[in-house]
Amino acid sequence: MATTTMSSAPGGHRKRSSVSSKLLQRWIMYCVAAFCIILSLAVILGGAAVLAIFLAYRPRGPRLDIPTATLNAAYLDSPGPSLNADLTFLANLSNPNRRIDLKFSYLQIDLYFQSTLIATQAVRPFAERRGESVLRNVDMLSSEVALPPDAANAWQNGTAPGGDGVSLRLMGKFRTRMVIGGWLRYTYWARVHCDLMVGPPPAGALLGRQC
Repeated sequence: MATTTMSSAPGGHRKRSSVSSKLLQRWIMYCVAAFCIILSLAVILGGAAVLAIFLAYRPRGPRLDIPTATLNAAYLDSPGPSLNADLTFLANLSNPNRRIDLKFSYLQIDLYFQSTLIATQAVRPFAERRGESVLRNVDMLSSEVALPPDAANAWQNGTAPGGDGVSLRLMGKFRTRMVIGGWLRYTYWARVHCDLMVGPPPAGALLGRQC
């Protein structure tokens, strides 16, 4: 009896493999599309939530005011010239928000004359409830700070007896946490500044300010 051996056609196997590959690619495309849609919806909903919170609470950063300041001492050493000075002031840091508490974990105040940093001082951390203000006495000391010649001349003329005084800038950098509604917390860096005009030492009274 003659026996006939039948073998499967190679073309049929390749066809089934091609169909499976296309189905896998289509499934991957559907998954990627679904992920993109979900991610887009999450971004839209997150943005809407942030906008709703902003409109409901209207968060505002802290405000700095300097009601009093005194230039107690100031002189220039030569050669250099190098500045030595002592400035004290009362800092009034207020929370203007009606429904948001503020917490300050790091506070640094820098003192500039013209474009030169002449003193830096840290302030103890504290917290403020909505609408509150905190007063802090701050003493800024400059020791052997090198000044450019033009800045040294301006300082010498402004602080001489009968001089018109000197213009100083206070720059505050505060690590601030907003507590919104008692449950939502947002931490950021707040930056504030005040321009001061103080008279010659030792009286060195505050002649003007803009914060």
